[in-house]
Amino acid sequence: MRLNIFKFAYFIIIALFLPCFFFVYPSFSQNDLITLYFYSQEIHSNKYKSLKIEFDSYLSQLGNYEFQPFSEKQAFEENLRDKTRCLVLLSSWHYKEIYKDYHLTPLLVALTNGEKYHKNILITKEKPVNAQAVLKYRIASANNIENSRVQLTEMFKDDAVAVQSARILLVPKDIDAIISVGFGMCEAALTMESSLETFKKLYPQLYENIIVFAKGKNVLSLILAAPESFVKEAEPLVSAIENMPKMDSGDQIPLLGIDGWQKIDSLIFKELEE
Repeated sequence: MRLNIFKFAYFIIIALFLPCFFFVYPSFSQNDLITLYFYSQEIHSNKYKSLKIEFDSYLSQLGNYEFQPFSEKQAFEENLRDKTRCLVLLSSWHYKEIYKDYHLTPLLVALTNGEKYHKNILITKEKPVNAQAVLKYRIASANNIENSRVQLTEMFKDDAVAVQSARILLVPKDIDAIISVGFGMCEAALTMESSLETFKKLYPQLYENIIVFAKGKNVLSLILAAPESFVKEAEPLVSAIENMPKMDSGDQIPLLGIDGWQKIDSLIFKELEE
């Protein structure tokens, strides 16, 4: 009888402390994993491996997080569809294109040298006579055709009709558009000033023959967003990303070509979702 009492007491103690054990030592399942999805045509794909390593190293210290870059726009969008517990890092023009379908909310905008805007440019290898002439060129662009025409219309407001008939050849990356001009595969390219600076470092001799023929208006930099239903839960991870520049392990930021973040205010929000 006495032995049975001790056995009963033993099982009671185990029953009481077992839940505490699992509380102190939680185990993560695949369903707990939160992914930061990334796609930008402005970032050269040869940086993706380094980005993956650096981001995963930083994020894994903070929780069950991972960084997943994509080199193809279609693959990025297909993987993002129906995801509700994730963050998304993408170009501002791309955000404008998909935020309604994917129910995204913008949270942070990237900064470069303290600026949240960059400028689109049209480059050529030889200086054309006028806008009508350049719009007859083959124009390489890493953007989609619709957005490329929007950018060209901003540059050539008086030649909107010619813009609609311009031959736009799509390339995988922003830097590829410039390379196509440098090596004579296209006569012009629609790109960004920052990408041209990258090209200058990679191909200094070819850069000497590049002409900036036209400039567009300022465009917002990379946007960090989350599905609407996940914004509140995402706050710790968003805060960790925002604080990356202050951390000794924040080597991911220069790889993205940026040096900081700014919270989305009402003016930026309006600009993104107008």
